[in-house]
Formats: sequence, structure tokens, C-alpha cells
Amino acid sequence: FPVTITRRDVCEKTGYSAGTLTKLEYIDDTRPDLIDELDKGVISIDQAYKSLKKNEEVKKIRDINSVQSTLPTTISNSY
Repeated sequence: FPVTITRRDVCEKTGYSAGTLTKLEYIDDTRPDLIDELDKGVISIDQAYKSLKKNEEVKKIRDINSVQSTLPTTISNSY
């Protein structure tokens, strides 16, 4: 029978909480190059995660502003 490894197993083996494991997965999916920085102790998991989330929010705001800038500023009755 194949052995199934669960998130709980990974947390127990690594000593990371489920939340920290989720942050690591997000970092690895978003910016895998940061894993080396984490390994070297240059940046913490929490710092990397918060920075990536902040950048994601800034991008969303820029995208919204970009769409809004293309909308007409007045409504025309010419139809």
C-alpha cells in the first residue's frame, strides 16, 4: 500500500504550524527564488509572505485604477 503523507505529518516533521506551511507554499508558488533567501536567513517566512501579499494588493489597486482611468468621466445623453 502507498503511504499517504498529510499536511499534519509535514507539520509534525518540520515543526512548522499549518499557517506557516501555508505561507511557505504561497511563497514557493509566487516567488520560488525567495526560498534560498529564507534558507540563508536573509528574510523570515513572515516577512516574505507579508511583502508578497502587500505587492499583490498594490497590483490589484493599480489594476482597478487603470480600468477606472479608461472610463468616461461624464455620462453622455447621446445614444
